[in-house]
Amino acid sequence: PMLIGSVSEEGNRMSSKPSEAEWHATLAGVLGNDKASALIAAMKKAHPEKSIRTLSYGVSGLMVRNGVVQKAKMKYDLKGAPAYAYYFTWQSPMLEDAGAWHTAELAFCFDNAKRCEQGTGNTPEAHELAKKMATAWANFARNGNPSQPGLAWTPTDPVRCQTMVFDNSCRMVDDPEGEVRKILLS
Repeated sequence: PMLIGSVSEEGNRMSSKPSEAEWHATLAGVLGNDKASALIAAMKKAHPEKSIRTLSYGVSGLMVRNGVVQKAKMKYDLKGAPAYAYYFTWQSPMLEDAGAWHTAELAFCFDNAKRCEQGTGNTPEAHELAKKMATAWANFARNGNPSQPGLAWTPTDPVRCQTMVFDNSCRMVDDPEGEVRKILLS
């Protein structure tokens, strides 16, 4: 079995504070004007609660998410042991607009919300999420299945791309960010 996943704001650079126009110009230089405009519009629609700064960090998260989907499909195509996909989207209350940065999930996977309080805030929500994630990781290590009572986790497949979303509300979602991430593939 394989456990594979990513975080929503993979490309967080706290020193980067682009305006929407600056963000668009940067993306347009890499993706072209039309794709940059489509991506920004789709991200804003999908996450109106997030700032431009946080959304800008999410572009790298979408690219990594595309890699997770690709690798999970490769594992599925082997027709052997299952792959379990996750997407960590929990937003830290400690760092303004930081989102779920690269490796933010590690404090939770190892039930270290208190030890890593500079990022988790050591909040009751952080402790609850850490308990769920650490239990999932321990179950996966123990028997190859991260499911637990109250949190059923199904293997992913290339059609539905079932993914466990870890946030204040943990849940299985078919292809989270699918419409937005596919813009990068077009």
